[in-house]
Order: sequence, then C-alpha cells, then structure tokens
Amino acid sequence: MIHYNDYYDGIEDYADSVGFVADYCRTIIIDTLGFRSEIDDNDGIYDIYIMQLQPGNYGRNWKDPDGSPEGSSFITIDDDYASGYYTEGINTMKITIAHEFFHAIQRAYLQSDSYNDFFFELSSVWIEDVIFPDINDYILFGPAAGDYFDNPEIIIDQCNGYGLGLYGHYLNYYFGDNTMHDIWNILSIIDINQNNYILNAIDLVLVNNNSSFIQTWLDFNSKNLFN
Repeated sequence: MIHYNDYYDGIEDYADSVGFVADYCRTIIIDTLGFRSEIDDNDGIYDIYIMQLQPGNYGRNWKDPDGSPEGSSFITIDDDYASGYYTEGINTMKITIAHEFFHAIQRAYLQSDSYNDFFFELSSVWIEDVIFPDINDYILFGPAAGDYFDNPEIIIDQCNGYGLGLYGHYLNYYFGDNTMHDIWNILSIIDINQNNYILNAIDLVLVNNNSSFIQTWLDFNSKNLFN
C-alpha cells in the first residue's frame, strides 16, 4: 500500500509509479532470485510512505512498532527526488525502493544489529544494480557515503557497508549467481552468538569453492588498488 498526501500536481502518478516499481522489485527478489518473502505486519499489507524528505535523504526501512510481528517493517521515501542526489527523479526512486525493500527481505533472515549493519547495507547496495543495472547511482554514492574507499585497510565489519556493494558483485561473479542468496540462507541458521558470524557464513558458502572469506577479501582489495 502506497501512502501519500495529494499536495502537488502529479503526485498521484508518482505514487502509481512507486507501486509498480515496488511490485517489480519484489518479483525480481523473490520470484527470480529466490529470496524469502518479507514478513507481514498485523494487517498483512506492506506499507510505503511518500514524504517530503530533506535533500539527499534517499529513504529508510523502519522496524514496525511494538506489537507487530518480529521482522516486519515499512519504508519511507522522498516525494520527487528533485535535487541533492547522484541521480534524480524516477531513477532515484527506483533504486531507493530496491535498496530499502531488500532490507525488508533481510529481516526475514536475520534481525539487524550493530555488528551486521555493514552486510545489510552491502547487500542492499548490491541489489540496486542487480535490479536496475543501468542506474549507477551507487558508483558515486558508495565512495561518498561509504568509508571503505578512503580506508581500505580497516576490517570489513568496521565499514558502514555503503561502499561495498561491489563485493557482492565480486562474490557472484567468481562463485556463481546464487552466492549472495546462499550466504543469506546460512545467516538464517547460523549461531549469531559466535564472533564474526557474518564472515563465518561467507566462509561456509565459499569453502565448497576452495576459497574463504579472507582469500576473497585480499583479492577484492588488491583488485581495487589497481582499478
């Protein structure tokens, strides 16, 4: 359900486009890529709210209030993306919905916490380019909002994840199109009380490919130094 107030000419058409894009993203993520469905809230309807956000504020995925099923969420997005973004207008709306709705999907596997935020963001930046490969907002947004490219020597889980969408592409390119999907499946069953459980999940998926997290991280960093 798309929520909006009728305060400018054209917002109804914009809201229609939001609904179409949300349906499209959901189809790609669930039906094509095989990820789990989002968790329904109490009324079984997923909510997206169109609002006047500050320039540069793309949007956000929010946990539903107390009393809702664990893992349910809703999204807020801007009402026109007119200025302050690396792309503008409908294109920015598209990648924002892809990014934020994938956070809703992630909540069906694992609840967010201060440790795993980097992988939540890494994965959502990755999915933007999977669904909308011709909208390359993340190429500019990632280095600007992320902290990886300015600090490539820091440990991956100390990054905020916005600059690491390319690592998701790297994994799928070298180890198969289902690699990111397989990592999320492992995260739904792994013991999250163990240290470095995200990296352990990556290891568990890569071991069948005669690799490991640290091997891929070293190779990924080395390639970025020269490209």
